[in-house]
Order: sequence, then C-alpha cells, then structure tokens
Amino acid sequence: MNRFPKKKWRNPRVQVKPFPNIAFDHPAVNKRIQLDIHDLSVSGFSVEISPDEDVLTVGMIIPDLTMNYAGALQIKCKAQVLYRRTEKKKKIRYGFVILDMDVVNYNRLSHMVMNVIDPGTHVADEVDVDQLWEFLFDSGFIYPRKYNLVQAYREPMKETYRRLYRDNPEITTQITYQQNGRIYGHASMVRSYRRTWMVHHLAARPLNNKRTGLQVLKQIMHYFNGLYRLPSVGMDYMMFYFRPDNQFPDHFFGGFARHFKNPRACSLDLFAYLNYPVSGVGRQLPAGWLLEPCTGEDWEALSHFYRNASDGLLLDVLRLGEEKEDGESLSQLYARHGFIRSCQCFSLKQNGRLKAVLIVNRSDPGLSLSDFLNGIKILITDAAGLPWEVLSTAVSQWSEFYKIDKIPLLVYPSHYFEEKGVSFEKYYNLWIIDGHYAREYSEYMMENSKLRIRFLIRFLIKRYLKP
Repeated sequence: MNRFPKKKWRNPRVQVKPFPNIAFDHPAVNKRIQLDIHDLSVSGFSVEISPDEDVLTVGMIIPDLTMNYAGALQIKCKAQVLYRRTEKKKKIRYGFVILDMDVVNYNRLSHMVMNVIDPGTHVADEVDVDQLWEFLFDSGFIYPRKYNLVQAYREPMKETYRRLYRDNPEITTQITYQQNGRIYGHASMVRSYRRTWMVHHLAARPLNNKRTGLQVLKQIMHYFNGLYRLPSVGMDYMMFYFRPDNQFPDHFFGGFARHFKNPRACSLDLFAYLNYPVSGVGRQLPAGWLLEPCTGEDWEALSHFYRNASDGLLLDVLRLGEEKEDGESLSQLYARHGFIRSCQCFSLKQNGRLKAVLIVNRSDPGLSLSDFLNGIKILITDAAGLPWEVLSTAVSQWSEFYKIDKIPLLVYPSHYFEEKGVSFEKYYNLWIIDGHYAREYSEYMMENSKLRIRFLIRFLIKRYLKP
C-alpha cells in the first residue's frame, strides 16, 4: 500500500530504549491491543509480532492510538497500517503511518526521535530565557543596532519569550542544541498566518568544531517534513525572512528557490526595510486620496499586479481575499493563549485608482525580534504614481495603533525607496515554500550540505597539505 510517494531522503527512524508501546481499541475484534514499537520516526513507526499475535490488516485505520513511553509520556494520534512484511524467525513486521495529531503531541514525538539521533537536540523543551537572551547576543543574532531598537522593550520581550517557551502553546515551537544547559543553536517557528508557520529565529555559535547551525537546520527539515502533512496542524506554507548578504540562509533557502525555478512552489521576494518613527497623531491625506479597507475588487487588482511582478506565494499566505474559514481564527487562537495577533488589509487610492495595499500586522512586541508580525507590509501597485509623502501620511494613520516608538515597514517592490530618494536601512528576502514541496527541499538541502562538507575538505587539503 503506497499512501505517499517514495523519497530519496526520508525522516530518520530510531530505536528508543526502553521500547515505547502502542495501545488502541481494535476496530474489528472489539479488544484492547498493546504492542511494542520496534522503531519510529516523526511520520510513522513499526511493530514486530509473532504469527499467533497477528490481528492487524494492511489499510486498517486506527482513529485513537496512544504511544506510551516509560510510563510517563503519552502521545496520541490517528494512524493507519501501511504494510506487512515477513521477517526472520517467522516474525511479522507491520509499518504504520501517522495520519494526524495535534502540534503538542507532534512536539513530544519529535523530541523523542531527535534526542535519540543527537542528545544535544531538544524540541519544544522549556528554555531559560536569560540563557536564551545571552545566546542571542553572543551568537550575533542581536547585534548593536538591533539592540538599540529593542532596548526600550527588553523586559516585555523577555516576558513574551518566557510565556512562549515555558508554556509551549500551539502557536510556537523551538528546536535548541544544548550541552549542560548552555544553548549553542536555536531555531524557533511561530504560526504567523492562518495556515503558515514562520521561522523567526535561526542562530548558532561554535561547539567543539560542530557545525551547530547546519545541525539545527537539518532538524528543522526533519520537523517540517512530518508536520506539514498533519491536518490538525493546518500548515500549508513555511516562510522565512533573511538578509540577502547572509550567506548561510541565502545558500540553503534562497539557493533552493533559485534552483527549483518555480515561484508557485517556492518564492523569493525582496523587500526594503525601514523603521518609521511614530509621530503620535496621524496626518491628513491630500485631497483625492483615500485609505479604506480592501474590497474584493482591490484584491483582484493586487493579485493581477503580484502575479506579473513575482507570481510568488505571498498572497496565498495572506489569504485576505478569501471567505472566512470555519473554526478558530488566528486572532482567537492567540487570544486563547494570552497573546495578540491581528492582520488587516487596507487600500490606498487616488481618485478611486489603487496605488498600494497596506497589510497591517499586530502582535506582542518581541514575538519576532525584527517585528515582522508587528509592523506594516506595503505592496505598491503603482510606484510612479505614489509620492513618498502620501505613503508616509497613510502610514502615520497607525501612529496610535502601535505601542512602539518605530513602526517596521517592509516595502515591495524593493526599489521604491531608492527611486523616491528615501533613506532606508536594509533589504530582506521573504522566502516561502508550499508544504507539498517539502520533499524536494529536504533532498536539496541534504545534498547541498554534503557538497559543502566535500568542498571544505578539498579546500583544507589544497591549503594545508600542499606538496
């Protein structure tokens, strides 16, 4: 039975000692079944049984299965029997695929698997916030200029981190590489939009010549490769902002987008970034100009512009032109955990003609250190017809909305500020991947990490072992 296509690169399977077991009510014989797990990964597991214990059938779906580990940890999921194979000594092996589980149970499973692969890897573990803060400074993730921007909100940010990483709610997860409680690598993902997760921290520092940054990145891919296929998680896309001159993410993220050459699978959009000083009171727009909530017609015009300019995935992520979905909204999910998150769309027009769309994001300060979820993303559809003075006035309308000194602006197309003679701070690439292409990305990343190691070895041989 083939539920999923075969892969060149698969999530690693491990054997855990003592053996975890599974327990479930058999849907046909009305009996409680308990079996030891032979090996497992973040996407499935196998069991080995003798012929007289064989009560399983290929294709059988188990809607409520519990994994038990060491009498202390329980992981609940929905699973299906995928294959049956005869082993040595007349043993029978059955393989199971995990069909669904929530993110909390997935984090428990991921931690178990990844910690066996490398005991330094921890998934969704509680992290000492002071240790994390020290790591972010020492690794260079918080550099002096960034610190000057966040200094006034340092304590509220630390409190946000403490709540996020202590309670491990459904809106965030993290992977750390630790030794004796000290952090050497850290990656964090946050649910940024309804069906999108954003990598918002990725940093590392040396540990005994270990390539901790690459190790954490590999674990992100193991994690993502199992997460995106779970319906309860609701993940269609993963996104990541990075500076174009940062070689590590540009190679492993940007390199794949350039290699794959399909922006509907993996897109790369360049934004200009500016911190806009809050003046306190919004200024009045000139006559003929109007700022109002986006209409369906506005969204169609924006879609037409973006398809021609990029044809990427950003509008798919925002989903602002779609009807409201059933179930809990993103704002309600955040509020349930005591956090703020909202996303609103506004159109800037002159005499009824669309000039730009402003995506107004709001969240708790520090949810992302660059505040990508607590600022305004501006998509300019008519750069020639939009003076900076008018756009600046439109942005000033939210001066009282944000409780910060400067509003982070991300502007697309990235050449707008330069053409208008406006000083700005830097560029950011926005990388987005459709979860259906996680397999291709995983294979690319693993192959390229091997190539980089081989290149480094050849470089060292040529440099230090010359005849």
